[in-house]
Amino acid sequence: MQPNLKVISNKSLGTVLIVDDDEDVLELLSDIVKKQGYKVITAVDGKAAMEQFLTQSPILVIADIVMPGMDGIALAQAMKESQKEVPIILISGKYFDLIEHQITKKILADHVLYKPIAPADIVESIGLLLES
Repeated sequence: MQPNLKVISNKSLGTVLIVDDDEDVLELLSDIVKKQGYKVITAVDGKAAMEQFLTQSPILVIADIVMPGMDGIALAQAMKESQKEVPIILISGKYFDLIEHQITKKILADHVLYKPIAPADIVESIGLLLES
């Protein structure tokens, strides 16, 4: 169990879609989000994530920026164009001022986090976006 994280309840608060091509990161993020009481669905690339997004109706999306094929920025743009109002947290393994500027300018993401990510940062972002 991660320090300073608690299980809120066994009842699902909604579904969160997590997208990352790194299986270890996907598992870590899934564990953190599940411990907060959310159901988790996952995808390892943008195309699979878009299919999940359109069919599963998640209440939040957490996606890596750098992925093969459809990257996180293209995914966020496609999700915003779908007219579904779903908050998006984008994650990057590298700090890119240009990417952050591009994301903010186009309002593609509600939060941008950088790896390595502290579990508390994910919990805080989810709280700010969903529990306010």
